[in-house]
Amino acid sequence: MTPEELAEQLQDRAPAAYMVFETPQQPPYIVYALPDTNVVHADNRHYHTIPNGWLELYMKRLDFGLMKRVEDVFISGGLPWEKENEVYIDSEKLFQARWSFVLI
Repeated sequence: MTPEELAEQLQDRAPAAYMVFETPQQPPYIVYALPDTNVVHADNRHYHTIPNGWLELYMKRLDFGLMKRVEDVFISGGLPWEKENEVYIDSEKLFQARWSFVLI
């Protein structure tokens, strides 16, 4: 899956932006990034660069169906992923669900 394919599939679930939205959003919305990489080296050669990402889904109320649809993006794309946490942000009055994934 390419970063562009990921962005397109996420937009089908909720408004999504890489790192930050340019305008304020009403929940639910998704923020994601690919901040680091794993680089495969052997025999003094570079073979492959594998981006690691995180994704945060913000919701007014927990929406298990929407969280499942986000996870379906990872599953259908064959991406290794892990749900890291689910928290309530009292100052924002929002729930946040966060995943980490590998974009392969």
